Amino acid sequence: MKNAITFVRFSRKKEADQLENRLKEYADATGYDVVWHERVFYLSPKSSVDEIIIKTLNNQHYQGVKVDAILVVRYDHIHRKFTQTAKLIKIISHYGVRIVSVEETVDENDPLFTEIYFPNQL
Repeated sequence: MKNAITFVRFSRKKEADQLENRLKEYADATGYDVVWHERVFYLSPKSSVDEIIIKTLNNQHYQGVKVDAILVVRYDHIHRKFTQTAKLIKIISHYGVRIVSVEETVDENDPLFTEIYFPNQL
């Protein structure tokens, strides 16, 4: 069984519940065991989403839980700009973690992904 964290960024509690239920259904259908639910209130004081995700991954690691994926409904639920999400994808890939979107697909191993979002690293 693969372990996953669900990540929901929301502005209304009812919306968060609906999104989280959708992610739970996806996890069940794809064979993920959800080990943590992370909810970030959209209108809260600015705290870095990247820091929240990395802190959560570290907490799970210290508890002896290997996280394989972070489940989101769409990539823009992490950051509004995909370039910021792409940077986070690269950072957490060092943890062996993927971001899996229910509605969208991005192949992080595609050389074009690196070329478009990280041209200075070529």
